[in-house]
Amino acid sequence: MKRTARAVFLTLAVFSVAGVSVLVAVDKAPAKQEKVEEYFRLDTTATTSQVNTGSEGFVVVEIKPLGEYKMNLEYPQCNMTVTETAGLAFTKLRLTITDLKDRTKPVFRASFKAEKPGVYEVPLKFKFGLCNKEGCVMPSPELKVRVEVK
Repeated sequence: MKRTARAVFLTLAVFSVAGVSVLVAVDKAPAKQEKVEEYFRLDTTATTSQVNTGSEGFVVVEIKPLGEYKMNLEYPQCNMTVTETAGLAFTKLRLTITDLKDRTKPVFRASFKAEKPGVYEVPLKFKFGLCNKEGCVMPSPELKVRVEVK
């Protein structure tokens, strides 16, 4: 297992190009390189979209691999970073794999207290690994989630 992890990180350094990191778990790169977004979907439907001032809400994002890709939960950089947003007080700005309630289902849940009325766009950044039979990809997508405080 140590040998595989070392090979994966060495290959990652070689194949990090143009802001897209391709993590390959075998000796060759996947035959076709596609946009990273084609490998996954970020589902925010469980996010609290409306909340009253003084109440608690949640930004919830589930990473859903597409096609034959599966989450690589052994990759140590699996995280979600929340950008501090005026009007919303988050209890934690960086969630990691240890914050997942269920390690088989990658759902990040950041709690916040709504401090003042308004409509907020909460910027989020992610890092994670997805793998299929041919290799792995390491996307670093960014996303904004809308929260309305009444």
